Amino acid sequence: MSEQAQDRLAAYKAAGVEMDPEKRWEEGMSHHPSSLALVEEIKALDFAHGDGLCLKTGGDGDNGERLLFLLDAFFECREAPTEGDIEAELGQVCALGYMSKTMVMFARALRVTIEEQARSPMPDSALIGVLCDAARCLWELSRAYRASRATW
Repeated sequence: MSEQAQDRLAAYKAAGVEMDPEKRWEEGMSHHPSSLALVEEIKALDFAHGDGLCLKTGGDGDNGERLLFLLDAFFECREAPTEGDIEAELGQVCALGYMSKTMVMFARALRVTIEEQARSPMPDSALIGVLCDAARCLWELSRAYRASRATW
């Protein structure tokens, strides 16, 4: 077995993906949608060009079923999160939590400013400056929050 194939098998094991088609069948594991689509496409193309592979997917033990289970493992391994993916996602969750907490604190501070303005009014120009700064900061925070959510 080539080194590349050994690396690939190690990746399947590291992702916790069941690779054995017989075990996948015994456990009644569903086929991955990408596996189904790919095998159906291959079957149609093969049939149109002489049916050399003669892929069958109708029952247990068919060569097409075996191919489906092997492809299921392939697609599941590709989709399995790696340790780096998990760390990045946790970082995003922390960033979102920080931004939403900051937005709440900011809204509270703005409310206090408005309440203080009601008690002892400041000149209109100063109040307008404070409110414009507040609106600009809040807009920047909400933009960063939306941008970070869009990466999920």
